[in-house]
Amino acid sequence: MTKYKIDLKDLEYFYDDFDREMPLIVLLKIIFSIGIYILIWIYKLNKRLEKVDKSAPNTNRGVVILYLIPTFIILLSLILEFFFLLPNYIMGTYNVLVWSIIIFLSLKYIYDLCECFGKWTGSSGLFWYLAIYPGYFSIILYFLNFYYALPLLFFTIITIPAMQGFLNYKEIKFRELFERDEFNKKSRVQV
Repeated sequence: MTKYKIDLKDLEYFYDDFDREMPLIVLLKIIFSIGIYILIWIYKLNKRLEKVDKSAPNTNRGVVILYLIPTFIILLSLILEFFFLLPNYIMGTYNVLVWSIIIFLSLKYIYDLCECFGKWTGSSGLFWYLAIYPGYFSIILYFLNFYYALPLLFFTIITIPAMQGFLNYKEIKFRELFERDEFNKKSRVQV
């Protein structure tokens, strides 16, 4: 694991106008929105990371991969199945191929996002990725009619609030460090 050195000014810009949100509130938003808030939270995090880090994944890429493409594929599958009465085996083959591509693209995006998150919070991006992965993968398996994998969604539902809690903690620690540094600068000037 590589440790990144991030300048205090960059961290100040990263935590600028940061809204602390209780992890329990994030969890409730995820539950009441039937998981849609996960996408919103990822979008907001990615926008924050994108404004401070050139290596952050592109937010538009995330919207397309995590929301637009899956929505389009689901609608297209429904249209093909119901209006054109295609046999189930044709749709099954089509779904497996298309969802395999979506899985690859979305997991690559999530990996890039978690790595960038780890870089800016001083944690392991791989840890966050491995915590999100089973839940996200279960969503894809659900669309392939593997309903028994749905309990794995619990991992993503818990990981997103945990990431928010970790961000809150790091922001508090940064503010304490920054205030201490500012205090030390002022006391040196006054002497």
